[in-house]
Amino acid sequence: NWVDGQRMLMPRTLKYYSPKLPTEWFIRLHRNCVVNRRYVERLERTDAGGLVHLSTGEVLPVSRRRWSLVRRQLAHGMPHLN
Repeated sequence: NWVDGQRMLMPRTLKYYSPKLPTEWFIRLHRNCVVNRRYVERLERTDAGGLVHLSTGEVLPVSRRRWSLVRRQLAHGMPHLN
């Protein structure tokens, strides 16, 4: 979703697009989701991995397998996570 709520259907998978996105801006949360780190307000740990709370009000799941990497990547821009 874009900030205004619009969705865009893309002709390829995230596996294709993820490496092309600047890593300083975008983080892959699980196989179906990439998020712009500037909209992340906080992280929450769960049994299934975790949740990312966005400034838009959305809450997105983080896969168990990606939790540690996502947390490390976000900690650089969010000192309260260190």
